[in-house]
Amino acid sequence: RGLRQRITILMVVFSFVLTGAFCAIQVKNQLATITTFNIYRARLSALILKDYLEKTIRDNPAEITPDIRQPFQNLLLSLKKSNVVENVIIFSKRYEAVVSSGVPLEHLKLKPSDYRLIEECISSGREEKWFASNIDQQQKTIDLYIPLFNGEDFDYIAKAIFSLGNIEDALKQVYFPVIITIMVVI
Repeated sequence: RGLRQRITILMVVFSFVLTGAFCAIQVKNQLATITTFNIYRARLSALILKDYLEKTIRDNPAEITPDIRQPFQNLLLSLKKSNVVENVIIFSKRYEAVVSSGVPLEHLKLKPSDYRLIEECISSGREEKWFASNIDQQQKTIDLYIPLFNGEDFDYIAKAIFSLGNIEDALKQVYFPVIITIMVVI
């Protein structure tokens, strides 16, 4: 009877270890897939955002529309509703926040990395690099800095913020295979 108990305990422990390893691998792979998709989505959204914002600048010249905040705000709200962007902040040439789709402007503080990447965008010009990116590991976001031109003149820079994969989304997508595995093992 002692041998049978030990074998049963070993099988149960081994089953739990194997199931735990399977779950960890599934969650890690799902998280990598979500992150890759979100980076792809961010790049595609950056292209859409750049086109729409530059069109808004062209359609609202300073002589006709001295305060471009409202057209920008309307566009950002529309893009946010359609899930093209998550959060966007538009800065002027003087590093002042003009419009934001999420964060109130009075709470907005630029980080040193923001200044460095904005300068990189401005200095690279139109042809070399049409956006600069930064992955913020603490916030689990990717920040894209997109210079906005009116003809040949640089007017604004948009900072688009997208979340990378989070563990909750990965777990939601892994629940079903894990439950099936647990049922098969038991």
